[in-house]
Amino acid sequence: MANGSEKDFLRKTAWLGKAPTAFQDAVLARGYLTSFAPGKVLYDIGDQRGGMMGVVSGHASISTVLQDGLPRLSHILRPGDSLDRGAGGFLRRFG
Repeated sequence: MANGSEKDFLRKTAWLGKAPTAFQDAVLARGYLTSFAPGKVLYDIGDQRGGMMGVVSGHASISTVLQDGLPRLSHILRPGDSLDRGAGGFLRRFG
């Protein structure tokens, strides 16, 4: 992860902030910072599972597709929220 201010922010989030410092260091050493344009699908149904995503700025939506085949908004991620990419559904950046 490139920027110290993002690392400091993530260390204070609900999930990572409760972990021991050594675990925080290991997670942040393996992570990377990237940006996405509004509307960009970050993770789609059928994509390879695994890994985590954390929101540093902006927002992202999680939608699931039900039996009728239509997407349904199920959650909005804000700065400080994280997502396990093993979850079903798809993730889109907005705003």
